Amino acid sequence: MNKPPVFFFFILALCAFALEPFHSIRLFAFTPLLAIAFQRTSFLASLWIAASLGFLIDLFTSDIRFGLFALSYALTAACTHRFRLHFFEENLISIPLYTLLISTLLSLVQFFLILPINTFSFPFIITSFLLMPLMDAVLAFVWFTCPLFLYHLVTQRQPRRL
Repeated sequence: MNKPPVFFFFILALCAFALEPFHSIRLFAFTPLLAIAFQRTSFLASLWIAASLGFLIDLFTSDIRFGLFALSYALTAACTHRFRLHFFEENLISIPLYTLLISTLLSLVQFFLILPINTFSFPFIITSFLLMPLMDAVLAFVWFTCPLFLYHLVTQRQPRRL
């Protein structure tokens, strides 16, 4: 099967990340890219990709604790890379489900690394660990899986002979 390069998905993720200030929903725009990169690369390459994306987010945030996004992305990559065998890129729903897993674990890691303990409440738990990962999965389906599906339709279509 002909697959588009990971750089194509990086451009899509970068566009989603650039559009993030224009809406009030805070999404992890790079988690679908992580899901696709984990399926295509080795463990060490996945760690480098995750740390690089976290570093990119660190560059665009104005937080004093520089490097915590890179650390949280790398820890999430170390924990979720082995689950790539359960999700196939050819299936339409596997990239959003894998994104859901990565986003949930990333929210959990960032909760323990970045956020203060006094923000712990029931609405915070529902929002951070259920609704936002579901929105990331919807983003993965609409922004990544549908273009991948269209790419496969266009590249596999054979011209008809008369």
